[in-house]
This record gives sequence, C-alpha cells and structure tokens, in this order.
Amino acid sequence: MRKDEIGQNLEQVKEKLAAACKKAGRDPRDVTICAVSKTKPTSDIVNALSCGQHLFGENYVQELVGKYEELGDKAEFHMIGHLQRNKVKYIIDKALAPDAAALEAYIAANDAF
Repeated sequence: MRKDEIGQNLEQVKEKLAAACKKAGRDPRDVTICAVSKTKPTSDIVNALSCGQHLFGENYVQELVGKYEELGDKAEFHMIGHLQRNKVKYIIDKALAPDAAALEAYIAANDAF
C-alpha cells in the first residue's frame, strides 16, 4: 500500500475510534491502536510508521521474526492469536504477548528453552 492510502486508513480508524469512545464516554487517548500487519510487506509497516503508527500485531512467528530483523526497535510488535510453546523462544526478545510477564514466568518455570 502507498503511504497516502495507509495514512487515510489510519485517519478513518482514528475517527471511528473517537466516535466509539464518545458514545462509550471514554477518552480516545486511553485507547491504543494495534495495526494488524500479518501478511503485509515490511514496506507497509514502514509507511505506517511514517504516519505515526508504532504498534503492530502479528500472529505468524516467522513473519514477526523477519519483520523485526528488518525494522528492529523502530516498531513495537505484539504477538496476537495462539502461540505454540515451541515457538516462544523465537519471539521472546522481539515481541510482547498479551501478558508478557506471565508468559516469561511460565517459560522459566517449565524450562522451555
């Protein structure tokens, strides 16, 4: 996707978010947008970064690792969806899981490495 398309899409999401927050009586600044980047090329993530989006969700370990290797700490990745225990070692230093502290404690207790 081109940068202008991604920027327009992000603005639409932010507008919908603001409307939903207003309806629910919430402050939109208290809500974080996680852009799901699975199956998207790294160039789309770079374009989204330049539009101010920094949090991305991946549910394929191999894609997350590849994108992290290209982008490093420029983007924040979260693992979304099911994560197989045998793949945790590949992402533990690259992404956050929904409850990263609990996941790390579980791994340490079960000698997953």
